[in-house]
Amino acid sequence: MAGTGSGQGNRAPAHQIGKKGQQAQTSQYRSGDSIAVFGTKEFNLGFMLAGIKKVFNSSDEPDNEFRALASDHSINMAVIEDDVARKLSPLRRRTVETSIKPVFVTLSRSMSDDALKQMIKRSIGVDLWK
Repeated sequence: MAGTGSGQGNRAPAHQIGKKGQQAQTSQYRSGDSIAVFGTKEFNLGFMLAGIKKVFNSSDEPDNEFRALASDHSINMAVIEDDVARKLSPLRRRTVETSIKPVFVTLSRSMSDDALKQMIKRSIGVDLWK
């Protein structure tokens, strides 16, 4: 029994113990990974209340703020207000459509269910409704 000390050699660390001593599954999420939001102050407010900390408020010319968002390598997903995305230069809009990291999700107040389904399919590559 050498090396077992107080009999804890086969036990999971305390931070991995769930209810009734069951071992909790560890998450793939790392503390440096994050979600960002990019839009008007009114659009961003709801996300801030939900706990999103990386917030980019747009101006009349949002390309500068977009450049700052896109250069932050800790961001995995960015939610962009549709009205702001339409104001981006054609090059920046192309980045929104094709980027893998971060994945950009454009939200609109008037988005139909079909458009939302297509956006999700394009963003994650899977049709969740099949």
